[in-house]
Amino acid sequence: MPNWCETSYYFVGPEKEVRSLYRKILKWTSRGTLASDFGNAWLGNVANGAGIDWRDVRCRGTVDYIDLKKVNNRTVLYLETETAWCPMNEFWDTILSKTAPDCSYYYLAVEPGCELYDTNDSSHEYFDTDYVVDAYWEDSYHEEFQEYFEEGLSEWNARDLERVLQELLGDPDASMDKLIKEVNSMQDDWDSEDRIYIHEVSCSA
Repeated sequence: MPNWCETSYYFVGPEKEVRSLYRKILKWTSRGTLASDFGNAWLGNVANGAGIDWRDVRCRGTVDYIDLKKVNNRTVLYLETETAWCPMNEFWDTILSKTAPDCSYYYLAVEPGCELYDTNDSSHEYFDTDYVVDAYWEDSYHEEFQEYFEEGLSEWNARDLERVLQELLGDPDASMDKLIKEVNSMQDDWDSEDRIYIHEVSCSA
């Protein structure tokens, strides 16, 4: 059983091509054309619809959400996938080359089991995420932290996370590196299973 990677995509390009890509993916995932345990939303159905043999591409996963959005004054295709172990970017490269050659994408991928936190949006044009915080709360001993960090995963940009940690630790001039070290060290003295893990998002641009 693999770990599952959650990836969000923004596909950008000429509006006509973006809208066409949206309609095609919606059609290809609305009914199962190939037998699969993944159901209609299987990436293999997207490959098949694009005229690609699913055995020639890695497609172990599904399209979980799809929509057209207006972002930065342009129409973009927003997509969420769940895939085995890692984002299937090579899959989407192949799909675009066949169906929307003038389009490209920005993505944010999160897979905590393998500590994979990755984006290609170095300019924060679509994803304003520098850190992913993974919090686990067993009790209410640390309410001051629970107020800011809900249980599970939350996304943060650097300026907001730094400000919150400076406030919580009472160290208004501390750098992010120092703050993260203080948070990690502080938890060694906690008498519960409460934990906060702060992961920096890497950039593969």
